[in-house]
Amino acid sequence: MARVRGEWMGRISSITHEPRSAVPRFTARLGEVSGPALPVPEGGQPPLDIRLLWLGRRRVGGIQPGSTLRVSGMLASRSGLATIINPAYEIISAPQS
Repeated sequence: MARVRGEWMGRISSITHEPRSAVPRFTARLGEVSGPALPVPEGGQPPLDIRLLWLGRRRVGGIQPGSTLRVSGMLASRSGLATIINPAYEIISAPQS
């Protein structure tokens, strides 16, 4: 998959919390993605979501399942997943209660 810089919008579908003994990082999956077409890996299918990875953080305030975000950054394949590391983001809406 080629690297591409862009801006996408979507809804957080899941969050992964790392154990305290692990290196600090916060991972969320952005689903229902709109924006520039996501690059297709060689011989593969277009990704359905984007993994957002913040290094050096255990939490990112306001980001929870159901939140709608606008994110921007460099999208690349990491461990076979479309990933943006340390994305810039804007929370568009909080999840409905």
